[in-house]
Amino acid sequence: MADDRPYWIASGHQRLLELPGHWSLCDWPFFGYTSFHGGLLTDPAVVERIWLEEYESARRERRLVTYTMHPEAIGRGYCMRMLERVVAAMRDRGRPWFATHAQIAALAASQAGQQAGQRPAQAGQRPAPAGP
Repeated sequence: MADDRPYWIASGHQRLLELPGHWSLCDWPFFGYTSFHGGLLTDPAVVERIWLEEYESARRERRLVTYTMHPEAIGRGYCMRMLERVVAAMRDRGRPWFATHAQIAALAASQAGQQAGQRPAQAGQRPAPAGP
């Protein structure tokens, strides 16, 4: 990752839109299972605070946040309740846009004056913040 905002990268003869993530915004380091460490049983309240603080920061800066979730980690009942609280808090704080990667890519491509899947005008061109 070169930035915490979406950016275009070269891949062979095409350009790809990178939608950056971060380990702190992924459920696996908090709730996953590994043969090296066993179960990772972080208190969901800690993850809830981290994810909401990142959301608030991104909301103020009008930028994208990419949360990564795995069904076998986030799918536990106590984790799902935490996720429901996160979504409810996001909605209480404003109007979040819960978009698919395809929707974000289409918006970024249109802002770059391109159709989704085509090359943008310049490598390194960053799309404007997504959402309303």
